[in-house]
Formats: sequence, C-alpha cells, structure tokens
Amino acid sequence: MLRTTIILTIAFLISSISVIAQPRMSVEDRVQHLKENLSLTDKQVKQVKTILVETDSIMTSMRGNGMPDWSSMRSVMEKTDDKILKVLNDDQKTLYKKMIEERKNRMQGSRQKPD
Repeated sequence: MLRTTIILTIAFLISSISVIAQPRMSVEDRVQHLKENLSLTDKQVKQVKTILVETDSIMTSMRGNGMPDWSSMRSVMEKTDDKILKVLNDDQKTLYKKMIEERKNRMQGSRQKPD
C-alpha cells in the first residue's frame, strides 16, 4: 500500500512539473498574437480562431490519453500551420513562415542538453 502511494505521488509530481514547465498560450492569446504580428483582417481572425480551436481540442485529447505521441502532435501542428497559411496573403505568409522557423528553433534549443 505504501509503495503504491509513493509511486502515485511521484507520478503526480512528474506530471505537475511538465505542466508547469511548459505553459501554453490560450487560443485567444494565440489569435491575438497572430492578429498583432500578421495584421490579420477580421475575417482572417475568425478563420484562424476556428483552426486553433480545432487544433486545441485535438491536442488536449492527445495529452489526456497519457503520454503524448510527439510525432503525432508535431503532425497536427504542421497541418495547423498549413491551414493557417492558406488564409494568409503573401506578405503574411512570409512572416508566418518566419514565426514557424523561430518556433522550431526554440523547440530544438530546449531539447538540447547543456554541456
């Protein structure tokens, strides 16, 4: 019984740390961020919000099923980026592609272990 309690406590602490370590922006925050950085029109804001709500639902479901499958999550993000790119004009696409590249660089940097 004690061993089970200890294991459950450790599992809870580990899962709590991962949540704390990676705060996620809400859909509204992400839409606002894109609106400001890409100068989205009202129509584009609605389209992007719809895409991000759908993605957020999928990602929440994936995280809720235990250990997330990172390759599946990456695939969902790539599909989301493709959908968002389709609603942008050429100038916005250039900016968004730069944002995607910066996000990838941040993610790769966070995975590298310091020497």
